[in-house]
Amino acid sequence: MNEINIVKDRLIELNMSQYQLAKATGISAATISRWLAGKHASIELKRFKKILKALDLVIMIMPELKHQQ
Repeated sequence: MNEINIVKDRLIELNMSQYQLAKATGISAATISRWLAGKHASIELKRFKKILKALDLVIMIMPELKHQQ
């Protein structure tokens, strides 16, 4: 699951609109809409962190597991 789907699912869970997310983050509704529609290839980390905070989500960075051969 990619980050866009996680954010979309969380918006549904919280019954939050893209407009409400925009107000909570200070990011324009148009930018959020374009990103969620896949029209932006990526989003700045500082903006993504604002989105995560507004949605009560956290980022976990873990080392990649390598398969033994």
